[in-house]
Amino acid sequence: MPDVPRGAPLVDLLVPIGTSKALPDVQTRLELAGGAGWRLLADDGAMETSMIPSMPLRGSLERVWAVRSMPMMQGEPLQEAVGIGMEVAITTQAHLAAVGIYGVIGWGVVLFDEPKWLYGLTLLEWLYNPRLAADGTIVEGEPDAAAAEANLRAKVRLYPRLFTPEAVSRFVSRVPPGAIQDVEGMQALTLLGPGGTFDPRYWQSFSVQMALAEVQALSQAAAPKNLAENQPAPAPPPPPGPPAPPSPPDDGLTPLQRARRDAERKAAEAAANPEPEVVVPEPEVVADGEAVRWIDGERPVLVIPGGRLDAALVRELQGGSLSSLARSERPAGSLFERWVHAGGHFVTEVPFLSRLFLDNAPLHGQSFKEAATADGDLLWLDCHLPRVARVRAVRVPVPEGRRIVLGSDREASASSIAGAILNVSMG
Repeated sequence: MPDVPRGAPLVDLLVPIGTSKALPDVQTRLELAGGAGWRLLADDGAMETSMIPSMPLRGSLERVWAVRSMPMMQGEPLQEAVGIGMEVAITTQAHLAAVGIYGVIGWGVVLFDEPKWLYGLTLLEWLYNPRLAADGTIVEGEPDAAAAEANLRAKVRLYPRLFTPEAVSRFVSRVPPGAIQDVEGMQALTLLGPGGTFDPRYWQSFSVQMALAEVQALSQAAAPKNLAENQPAPAPPPPPGPPAPPSPPDDGLTPLQRARRDAERKAAEAAANPEPEVVVPEPEVVADGEAVRWIDGERPVLVIPGGRLDAALVRELQGGSLSSLARSERPAGSLFERWVHAGGHFVTEVPFLSRLFLDNAPLHGQSFKEAATADGDLLWLDCHLPRVARVRAVRVPVPEGRRIVLGSDREASASSIAGAILNVSMG
């Protein structure tokens, strides 16, 4: 098995054939972009024997892990791993990138280029769970090794019948509206707790519910045929009772809301002295606890935290709609109107220079330095943030290294852009 410390953040990727040969170059780019402490591992044949096999979803694709050398600290958010996952997924043109923690079954964020990969990933949760039978029912008691092996073989035979374009379409229709977001040209499902913390129960509840819906439908469709072939008696036996889903289907909640509710409930029951905590997915809840800010002035500016940066959000706001913002984030009508008329300018930040392009090539530390202009301690460069806007990028030295802040108003000074996102005066 690859030498990965238990508890380390992990990005599990399915990538096109031939990608592993280019991993040294991708590793170099990752390090230049600030990904020190992370390493890329190509499958040497051992990854499929780990606790997270990817067959048969993987097929003929190659498998790559991005892992950090240091385990996660208690309470540490998963944002750094998500940024690394996005960086490597874009660079390798991955079909699927799942972000989690090594040694834990479950994912906090799943990135994919087509919904079929997300659907196939949920099927793996059913496939390798020994407590779930081939027909989606719960296996009572502790199955012995022979029974578990027979159950797995039966599920493997069913997998191709479940992994079809028609099933993918049904899966997409069951995903709650808004749960899948477009991010940097990929699609993303985020199942993180407050503040970006990782709780694998969110994924486990979501994936099992979504996979069992298709498994049980297939089982029920095949039941009449099986009865006719194997039970030719005039009075066929009654159909099997309905399987017990993780939560009742008629509670008025979407699967994603139900997953969050169940995870919160289990956490409360497990704690000896639980702190009262209520997480309700209402419009007033800001994603990952990061709110946008508005700076009034002659040319108003919208400050977008890096974790909230999304091309669709920017386009919607610049088009005059505030529907994607919580009510507490919305500015006064007059301020918003002046912001739109002044050009809809924003400032934000990105974790890696490679998110930015200059002359149709991604930037790295050396190319940025060679093309940038110095302004005191700051370096700035006009470049392109793909799918969002032309921007002025500013590299700001900070005690822990550097931060890359961006402003869409390329007439603004580097210090004003840096000061807006860092919420301090830069002189």
